[in-house]
Amino acid sequence: MGFVDAGGGELGELADRVAETDRAAGECVRDIAADLRAPIRVQITGRAGVGRTTVATVLKDGAIPGAVIEEPGPLDVPDAPDPVLDGDVVVCVLVESVRAAERAAVAGLERALFVLNKADALGESREPADVWNAALTRAAECSSDGGLPALPLIGSLATARAVSEADLPVLRERPHDLGSVWDAHGVAAASAALAADPQLDAVALTAMLRVASGADAVVGAVAERVEYVRARRCESALRALRSLAACTAEVRVVLEEYLGGDAAVALAAAAARIHLTDWNAEAPAEPCTADDAVRCAHWWRAQLVGRPTARQRRAIVDVRRHYLRTWLRMGGRPDGRLLVDAREPG
Repeated sequence: MGFVDAGGGELGELADRVAETDRAAGECVRDIAADLRAPIRVQITGRAGVGRTTVATVLKDGAIPGAVIEEPGPLDVPDAPDPVLDGDVVVCVLVESVRAAERAAVAGLERALFVLNKADALGESREPADVWNAALTRAAECSSDGGLPALPLIGSLATARAVSEADLPVLRERPHDLGSVWDAHGVAAASAALAADPQLDAVALTAMLRVASGADAVVGAVAERVEYVRARRCESALRALRSLAACTAEVRVVLEEYLGGDAAVALAAAAARIHLTDWNAEAPAEPCTADDAVRCAHWWRAQLVGRPTARQRRAIVDVRRHYLRTWLRMGGRPDGRLLVDAREPG
């Protein structure tokens, strides 16, 4: 979302200023900052042997901002308690189907999902397209059975090394020589891709294999849930700060100054994304220049004509205001109504 005070720097300074007048209120602000900047915990669970460590590696390689990947002990171990699943996001790794222990472990959890690992072992045909279709079908069955979204993954392919230029002629002439690197499914997928497009280079083929493994979809699904947690934290932080300002007269001016500043506007924009799921996927990328920022602001303003609900309208306004503030910080030239919109409080 950009410029969110996830590091707590601005709030840390605010806590110091507030504490000069009211020590207890200052501690409240420190607690708010700590909650906001705490790592977002992603737990990888499942029975022994399903590939929990492989899925954890895939998610770590995905470098999801602000997420900490944890791997507690396995489920359903005889004479041993199941791990406590209290993460912000829980990923339950399956093989073949949902077992009773897995269903019980995730029952009632928010922001949880299944990952159907070793998906290349499913189905009768070994043709890459057939394998993946079988994996998608089985994942849908797991989702229906377990009551959570389920995504297929070929973990061995997702964690294999990148394709090198030296591999390309081997894949064309002696593909089975590389079976120990990308396994049979990966080699078949790579060979088929090269046959369809002989101009593919090593970088493009590596990217294609990662997509074929399902890794990008899994990382994306977990990243969406991490962003949701972050947005909720931003929303909670703003609510707490506004409540503190309303009931603590001695520090109200200092708190309201913060709430009208860029950091709070960025928090409000991050929180607003919860209500904008229909728009987030199509929204422009984060700006690198003032021109980018004002284009983002115009794009979001254009969404107001699409009959959003009242809550969505407020969220769009919050996001647009953040980009206008970003535009000003990046050197945008003040311009009438844009400047007024940018300076309105969050």
